[in-house]
Amino acid sequence: MSTPHYLASASGLDALRRGGSAVDAAIAANATLCVVYPHMAGLGGDGFWVIAGPNTGGVRAREASGPAALAATRDHYRQHGCTDQIPARGPLAALTTPGAVDGWRLAHERHGRLPWASLFADAIAYARDGMAVSRSLADWLAADVSILRQFPDTARIYLPNGTPEREGARLIQTRLADTFEQLAASGARAAFYEGPIARRICDALGSSGSPLRPDDFARYQARWVAPISTTYRGYDVVQMPPSTQGFAALQVLNLLEGFDVAGWGD
Repeated sequence: MSTPHYLASASGLDALRRGGSAVDAAIAANATLCVVYPHMAGLGGDGFWVIAGPNTGGVRAREASGPAALAATRDHYRQHGCTDQIPARGPLAALTTPGAVDGWRLAHERHGRLPWASLFADAIAYARDGMAVSRSLADWLAADVSILRQFPDTARIYLPNGTPEREGARLIQTRLADTFEQLAASGARAAFYEGPIARRICDALGSSGSPLRPDDFARYQARWVAPISTTYRGYDVVQMPPSTQGFAALQVLNLLEGFDVAGWGD
C-alpha cells in the first residue's frame, strides 16, 4: 500500500489486514490523506480509479470528477467583479462539485468488504487528536502564507499564531473530524451530497460569491466509464479516458516504442 504519507499507507495496510479489499484500503488511505496531507488531498477534490481483479469483469474505470456549478455563467462572474478572468484562488475560483467522496461510495458499493464507517476511523482520530506536521506540509504552508491569511477559518487551523505551523508541530482539525464522523455515520449521499456538509460548504462559499449551490451537490453522481488502452512492446496498457490526461501517457508510450530505450542505459 503506497501513498505520499506513512500514516495514510498504514491506514490502507490496516484495512487489508482486517480482511478488506484493495478498494477498502484505497478509501481508508485517501481519507487519512485528507487529514495528514491536506495540501494535496481533500474532501473537496476529485478521484479517478482503474480497477482490475478476478471479480471485476475485466478492467473498470471509475470517474469521480464533478462538473461546474449550474450558476457558473459569464454573467455570474461579471456581477461579482470578474470582468477579465476568473480568480485562481478563493470562493470565486473555478470550483467544481467535489467528486471524490461519491467515488468512494460507488467503488465501495461494488467492491467493498469492510463496513463503510470503519474506513474512516484513522482519519477521524488523526483529525481530532492531532498529528505531526510533515516537512512537505510545512513547506507548502510557508509558501502559501499570503493565501491562507485571506481566509480566517483556514488561517485559524494552519496559522494558529499568525505564522505557519512548523514541521513536527501538532496539527488538530476538530471540525474536519466532525465532518468525517457525519460521513461515516450517514454515508456519502445523505451526509455529504444531500445533507448538512453540502449546505455548510455552499453557505460559506456563497457569502463570498461562489456559484456552487446544494443542488449542484445533490445532482452529482460518480460513474463507471470505459477505460482507454494501447499496447507497448506486447503489453496492454490501460488508462482513464478524458476528462483526465490519461491519453497522454498512452501517447508517450507509443512514441517510445519507436526507440531503443534499453540501449540508452541509466
